[in-house]
Amino acid sequence: MASLLLLLLSPILLIIMLLVWQHLPGSLFVQEWRVGERGKFFQMLRFRTTVGQTDKLLNRWLSKQPAQYAHRKGAQTNFLGHCLQRYSLDELPQLLNVLRGEMSLVGLRPLPFDEAVNVPAELQQRLNALPGMTGVWQIGGRAARVTLDELVSGADLKYMQRVSFRQDLTFLLLTIPRVIAGSGVH
Repeated sequence: MASLLLLLLSPILLIIMLLVWQHLPGSLFVQEWRVGERGKFFQMLRFRTTVGQTDKLLNRWLSKQPAQYAHRKGAQTNFLGHCLQRYSLDELPQLLNVLRGEMSLVGLRPLPFDEAVNVPAELQQRLNALPGMTGVWQIGGRAARVTLDELVSGADLKYMQRVSFRQDLTFLLLTIPRVIAGSGVH
């Protein structure tokens, strides 16, 4: 499915790559360390949306201190970066993470290090699941950082207990209009 999406979206991906290359000089992609299935670390991909060296400096710092995590919210963005974030176009490279088996299309939100190390014992099974590009957090408040309190509220556990093709298809279908409308972005 991810390979088909990559093929279908390749014209859009190419246009985004050209725009990022032209308006946000530097690397096209940012790799953010996340905790994936069975607690394995992986680098989640996204298009760079910040101006200047912000992402480069952040990634260099994270590589030296992987137990730390800094949210990109404070980073400087221009109009292009803002649009890519608003419509989640910056997240399309995560299809490569799906192809590599590090993520799925639908699943739990991939946690940054600082959140993964603080997951309470009753939710440790969450770290055994394959994270997804969309899921409960995307439908209930797109792009919001999920707090540990929200995790404890049970949304993740409910999802893990009821994993099914039908539920995943529902999440995919509900995600599309939210992304197109650019709603719920924080």
